Amino acid sequence: MPPQAMLIQDPLRWRAASQPDHPALRTHERTVTYRELDLRSNRVANALRGLGVQPGDRVALLDQNSVEFLEATYGIAKAGAVSVPLGYRSTERELQTILDHSGTRFAIVAPEYQELLLAAARGTDLAAERLLVVGAGRSYEAALARASEQDPELRVSDEAPYAFLYTSGTTGAPKGVVQAHRGRAVHQCLAAREFEIRRSDCVMAAAPLANSGPIFWALTALSAGATLGLVRRFDAARFDDDLRALGVTYLPLMPTLYLRWIEATPHWHEPLPQLRMLLTAGEPLLAPTREQLFTRFPQAGLVEHYGSTELGVVLLMRPEDHQRKPGSVGRPMFGQEVQLRDEAGRVVGVGEVGELWARGNGQMVGYYRQPEATAEIQDGEWMASGDLAIGDDDGYYFIVGRKKDTIKTGGATVYPAEVEAVLLEHPAVREVAVVGLPDAQWGELVAAAVVPVPGQTITPEELFAFASRQLATYKRPRAVYVLAELPKSAAGKVLKREVRALLAEQHRQRQSAGHGKEQQ
Repeated sequence: MPPQAMLIQDPLRWRAASQPDHPALRTHERTVTYRELDLRSNRVANALRGLGVQPGDRVALLDQNSVEFLEATYGIAKAGAVSVPLGYRSTERELQTILDHSGTRFAIVAPEYQELLLAAARGTDLAAERLLVVGAGRSYEAALARASEQDPELRVSDEAPYAFLYTSGTTGAPKGVVQAHRGRAVHQCLAAREFEIRRSDCVMAAAPLANSGPIFWALTALSAGATLGLVRRFDAARFDDDLRALGVTYLPLMPTLYLRWIEATPHWHEPLPQLRMLLTAGEPLLAPTREQLFTRFPQAGLVEHYGSTELGVVLLMRPEDHQRKPGSVGRPMFGQEVQLRDEAGRVVGVGEVGELWARGNGQMVGYYRQPEATAEIQDGEWMASGDLAIGDDDGYYFIVGRKKDTIKTGGATVYPAEVEAVLLEHPAVREVAVVGLPDAQWGELVAAAVVPVPGQTITPEELFAFASRQLATYKRPRAVYVLAELPKSAAGKVLKREVRALLAEQHRQRQSAGHGKEQQ
């Protein structure tokens, strides 16, 4: 029996009905109430339907952070269409790949990216006449002015696609993660409670909303009935001013952006007492960054969560957990179950390393048009994370590395996260990525790419000596390369495959130059 058609589950309708005059969005220029956001998103939905959009059609969205980005996100959903957010830093080739793979036929675009999008659309199903361009006097506003502000009240299956979120491609070509209407709405509402977001909060939206983490944080804040403080893009040098001007009380940022903010703020220790909560995810928050944040914001709590575009939020570290469980990524969030499995698929015990599997709210339906890739990580309702972890007696989990990044050297297994944690203890090390490089003698050798703290220098010899005092022989890096920066995705994640390729080339050049003997 096919699933019953239901009114699209949309927390915005709920909030607009219960708190219509409460500020939903706040920028430096204006404030938008929940009622205004709801009505504008109705106009977007009806304008898209007038353009020919049918339920299930894909609508691309290309802009920096803006009121229009969010009202369009809600409007696309209310039209029963599928949102395809595009990164504004993407190249023409990258955009073309996503447009072609997703079968996108319509788009909403900021004027500064219109030419890029049209160039990327060549050879795809997206045509110029199916484009709405944002801005005063442009086609987007004209279409909304003609459209009704009545809710289209469209009904679709709970499992109908809500969005295709293309992964950042940290392990290969981007995949289209299909999110469903009901799963998205329920997960946002649960996360709003678990993240301890209050209606009185102003939650910052500074990271690019085209990325899965930032858009999830933004929609979660709106599901909580909070106010979303919106800036076009993250600017580390003026971030203090942005926070003060918008009255931000709750700050979600990726670790990379926290670090950039700290380094760009000359008077870092000036008080900013309005902040009551910090949130982070995506990569581990390094100890020096954590210390700097707690020093400046002793009044603030810290929420860390672990998950992925595919899995949603799985594990959560609450403010009270950080002192008693340092290094953990937390316990399962409400509505989530976790298992650790060995290579044979057996569940491992406490203290044993296994791949983290999860099931619960917020998981993807699958990868769009990639059933084999979907099947590789699904086992019934369970889904694999690709991360290796250890659990303790209290139900907390500790990530030890990526399954694909595990290094086999001389018959022993090395988890890069453990080596990285040690190297990061060196006061001159700002960032580090550890990978395995092919080696005729050892199978793989442990190699480290290191970025020094600004203004400091570090040599491979120093790090060899430092690591030798704290790591077993087989875990010590046998090759260290000092880089100006690590290759990262638009979301700020280190791209291990690019690090590996970069170090492999440098390693080959070193061998060719006669410097083949590595530290043992």
